[in-house]
Amino acid sequence: MRRPFLCIAVLLIVMVPQSLFAQLGGLRRRAQEAVTPKPAQQAAVQPVPVTITDDVLSRYMRGLAARERALREKSRENSDIGRYFAAVVRRDSLQRRQNEYRAETGPDWERAQQLRAAMMQGDASASRSLQELESSIDPSKVAIPEADWNAQREGNQKMDSIAIDGSGFNAGQWAFIIDEVPPIVAAMSHDGALTDSMVNGIVAVKQTRSVPQVIAVRARRVELARALLVRYRTDKMIAAEAAREEEAAREQRNTEAGPDPRTYNGCMAIAMKLVGDSMAKRQPEIDAAAARNDVAKLSEIANQVAAFQQKNTDKCAPLLNQ
Repeated sequence: MRRPFLCIAVLLIVMVPQSLFAQLGGLRRRAQEAVTPKPAQQAAVQPVPVTITDDVLSRYMRGLAARERALREKSRENSDIGRYFAAVVRRDSLQRRQNEYRAETGPDWERAQQLRAAMMQGDASASRSLQELESSIDPSKVAIPEADWNAQREGNQKMDSIAIDGSGFNAGQWAFIIDEVPPIVAAMSHDGALTDSMVNGIVAVKQTRSVPQVIAVRARRVELARALLVRYRTDKMIAAEAAREEEAAREQRNTEAGPDPRTYNGCMAIAMKLVGDSMAKRQPEIDAAAARNDVAKLSEIANQVAAFQQKNTDKCAPLLNQ
């Protein structure tokens, strides 16, 4: 009796059109979606323009600090979302350390300098220790565990609210500031926007910016970069690079202008060039003497060139000890 029913089932599978299976799949998918929590739609906040001043930046920093405290508090929870934020805190901490290291400041940089000095003294283990140090502050090595998306979103929204409360701004003002300040900080991360032309270039990017506002950010750019996890260079680094570039330009100008006859090296370079030019002019004469195997003539030319060289190098001797 079972065999006929089995045959009927097989026939149904064979004969049911593919569209029906698609419909069944759609029904299952919609049923699953019906019981899956959906993220709540949050109304977009309209930015409210604020004039960026030193006081505004101080309040902004207070808001960022409040958010950081809330993030660390959340990371202590013994839950999936707590472990997620704990990894975020760890990653951000390493990013700050790495940024400071690349800015040639902070305890990690000081330790690296000690290791480099040890390497110069022949310490074979110092190189390995330096590699281990640089690897230990690499934020990309922090694995961020998975966590419920809604929990992440709710946690971030709560911390953003704490930041806004800590700053004393309303949501619209905060939205404007976080759209303005971080990009300005990033734009001056490499060169510090130390010249008027650099400032004007940053201002020209958006109509909401002005020279005084960019200058206000510039005055606290390192402090802001550290808080925002943006890479930066210190004024000392920028000044050192400018000095190196100026020295390279000066050497290039000296090269283009020719050797300085007032120095021993410059004088010798001029002398050797005169000798070389003399040899080049007499090359046909030398070739002809060599072709006829005229040893006497070749010796005469060699002696003349040697005497000419000695005469010119003698002029440089007094400069050797200056």
